[in-house]
Amino acid sequence: MLTKPAFFPQALFFHPIRITNSNDLPGCISQGKTEAEAKKNIAEAIELHISALAR
Repeated sequence: MLTKPAFFPQALFFHPIRITNSNDLPGCISQGKTEAEAKKNIAEAIELHISALAR
């Protein structure tokens, strides 16, 4: 079972963004302007990461 992604608020060039990663999938990182967008993006990144590993 995968653990919940970790969220890290960051300010990149004075534009706040949320960076998230999956602790169970090293290198699986995503971001979004809001926490909701970051959650959507990391879910897609996890799906793509797993499908790439299955090849």
